[in-house]
Amino acid sequence: MVSIANIFANGQEYLPSLFSGGDETNRFLKGLGFIIVESNFKIDSEDKGHWNYLKSHSWEIISGDLAIKTLDKSAFLHPGTGIPKEIRSYFYAQGMGNGEKREIVLEYRKKVYHAAIEMDKQDSPRSRLFWKADFSEIIKNI
Repeated sequence: MVSIANIFANGQEYLPSLFSGGDETNRFLKGLGFIIVESNFKIDSEDKGHWNYLKSHSWEIISGDLAIKTLDKSAFLHPGTGIPKEIRSYFYAQGMGNGEKREIVLEYRKKVYHAAIEMDKQDSPRSRLFWKADFSEIIKNI
């Protein structure tokens, strides 16, 4: 997946000989500033409340301050992504109205990047997360 993601980000595939997967890939990604979280663990109902664990579409909420978004090609081409209804509460966006916009920050490698949550102006609005060009560059250069 790292090899394919780099095609979208930089137009070049990493050679599989650079890493074999598992721990080696995790070390490679940690070197780029990623935090590796095991997502194939089992959580019982008691832990779900403690961790605020929630999974919806390509989002996984691990705790009150950690959300994981699996990026697809569109995130490398456009400065934003959709937020499923079930995940809105993580961003305190569940009460936002049509056309409303709320500024937020994203953090990567202890650096802050400005972004916004926006609601479409439709009758049944979609919620979207939009980031600025500086964060797009981070995604493309990873």
